[in-house]
Amino acid sequence: TEAPTRAAASTWAGSASMNTLVVMPASASTRLGDSRMVRGAKAEAAAFGELPTEGTVFVSVANRDKRGMIFPVKRLADLGFTLVGTAGTVEVLRRNGVQAGLARKRSEGRGPAGEPTIVDQITSGEIAMVVNTPSGRDSREDGYEIRAATASAGVPVITTVQQLGAAVQAIESLPEGPFAVTSVQEHVARIA
Repeated sequence: TEAPTRAAASTWAGSASMNTLVVMPASASTRLGDSRMVRGAKAEAAAFGELPTEGTVFVSVANRDKRGMIFPVKRLADLGFTLVGTAGTVEVLRRNGVQAGLARKRSEGRGPAGEPTIVDQITSGEIAMVVNTPSGRDSREDGYEIRAATASAGVPVITTVQQLGAAVQAIESLPEGPFAVTSVQEHVARIA
């Protein structure tokens, strides 16, 4: 069976413990007892890994996305996340009153004093979530390395401003502490 695509991810419910995969309409797989935003967070967790509730978020967006990312990224800062980003993104954030540290692109290599690149920071576990909408050849190569590192480290990656807005809303609605993503079979067994 083929793995679900991003668009279809919310239509799949799987259970590693039961080695089964159930295909159903998205509305049926996500309406089991939680608010819409918690269901969205669970769908994100099932597709891309659990959304963080704290830690450091790396932000690097294409020029076309800079205006649209300001409010959701500011909201992440308001929620207590530490922000780091590439030079152009950090400049826009700071101009709009959002504090963010500077991260080195993979293409820039380590700094003169051995400062790590963002890929190094992701693989070492320093980054809780990545927001990356690359554009252009160098950015595309950096974006590939960033996404490969997030996949290896199990770090959620957001690749559009629309996903970013949805992820921030989902993070805001999460109850304190982790939640479980369960299959329909597990849910039915629990309520039976």
